[in-house]
Amino acid sequence: MKLGMPYALNEIGGRQNQEDSIFPPKGDANESTRLFLVCDGMGGHEHGQLASSMAVEQFISLVKDTCPEAFSVERMESLFDAANKAVHDKQETLGIDIMGTTLT
Repeated sequence: MKLGMPYALNEIGGRQNQEDSIFPPKGDANESTRLFLVCDGMGGHEHGQLASSMAVEQFISLVKDTCPEAFSVERMESLFDAANKAVHDKQETLGIDIMGTTLT
């Protein structure tokens, strides 16, 4: 089966402070792209933009060293845990009460 070029679209909306982060960055997807991430800072929490960008960066920095043949559900869970820990550790370092993001 031949797949076409991936297409990414995000709607910025009307908020002044956008708290979403995506991977790959807009315009960087190509025929060999196999991973897509969307993070959105959690409403009502401080620094959602920071949390979403940190989660994407942490996930990508760790997944790049994973051999596709060795990828597993357990590895995916460890990547989610590592992204969560990075956000939590930054929250504690900054002395923020609650900082969070979604990661899909």
